[in-house]
Amino acid sequence: MRRISLLLAVLAALPVAAIASEAKGPNRLFQASASGVSPVSMLLDAASLANTGRTNPELLLAAARASADANPNASTRVKKTEGAKAAAAEKPLSLDPAKLLEAAATAAQPFSSLAEHLVAVKKAGFPASKRAKTYFQTERVGAGATDIFEISFKGTEPAQVGIAGLGEGDIDLRVFDEQWNEICAATSDSSREYCSFVPATTGMFRIRVKNQGKAVEDYVLVTN
Repeated sequence: MRRISLLLAVLAALPVAAIASEAKGPNRLFQASASGVSPVSMLLDAASLANTGRTNPELLLAAARASADANPNASTRVKKTEGAKAAAAEKPLSLDPAKLLEAAATAAQPFSSLAEHLVAVKKAGFPASKRAKTYFQTERVGAGATDIFEISFKGTEPAQVGIAGLGEGDIDLRVFDEQWNEICAATSDSSREYCSFVPATTGMFRIRVKNQGKAVEDYVLVTN
């Protein structure tokens, strides 16, 4: 009889646990505004400048300056893909300030005033950034497919995620917590999307990058 009573008690507790789990809200204190300047948004700007001006020394120099201020670091976060898988990007876009500066020097006309200025900038270097580190990696997502990344963010500290498309397609960004509660969505018609939020507790978050188009798209993923 005691064993039966214990079993009944356990079974009675199961619905309560399920309800408690379902009642758990999103792991988010609040969602920050998509406007304003942050290290991640600065690095997204640098990516757009560098992509537009791959052979334009002025734009590459501007990209190098913006990138240097954002304190960028190359990342190799593992991704999963839902849908058609795409090969790796053929020419990954690097947001390393030194590489952008070198690309600007290569694109500049020899012996021009800009070329001389670039020599001086390379010699002096950029001031050390006082901002927290940002992380970037170039990826490729297939037509209609979704890339998924799992990234841990600390509780009560701002979390920033952004993507910059390198083509003309439309790619969207959504962030979910471990319970698949949607934390943030950036789904405009542009290929540059940005999310910022503050987690309630430290945890794993799922970053979903959806290609809405019918062609393969390259993009840069940026996080803090």
